[in-house]
Amino acid sequence: VLLLMFGSTSAHNELQILDPMNPWYKEQGTIEDAVLIITPYGNFMKHELYLTFSANGLSFNEGTNLEVEFYFNLPVEATVTDLWLWVGEEISKAFILDTYTANETYEGIVQRRRDPAILFKRQAGFFELRVYPLLMGESRKVKLEYLIPAIWSKEYVSTEIPIGLIKTSMNELTQ
Repeated sequence: VLLLMFGSTSAHNELQILDPMNPWYKEQGTIEDAVLIITPYGNFMKHELYLTFSANGLSFNEGTNLEVEFYFNLPVEATVTDLWLWVGEEISKAFILDTYTANETYEGIVQRRRDPAILFKRQAGFFELRVYPLLMGESRKVKLEYLIPAIWSKEYVSTEIPIGLIKTSMNELTQ
């Protein structure tokens, strides 16, 4: 079950891992792998961002079902179009729901210990992604797709790359 929804908080980039049963204790998570594919899409550039999250090196107990809490900025003009979550070898695509319905569904799933992800638009250009569960020693992969208006000049077309998302990782990416 995946949910994509829109709903407000301060803007910053941060990746945290927490135990939903003890949500006051959080540690910085790791992005094990990040791939960004950019393609022209009319007057926009389509960004397909693949992220693999882990809790490697953190102090949570083995076997604990953890939750990824990822706060990130995109350009204010960006429009998120899709979210996918890998559940084993299968890929699940998000549903777009109102804030109340999506939050109630997500919380119900987290309590029942199944595989959801939820994306909130907190304010213009600021988002919150949650993924559950994440087990110690394992990873979770998501794909976030969004459009950003292309920047046109006489010689070239360019796009903003939101590098701050990747800098949230506790361990630096090697590539």
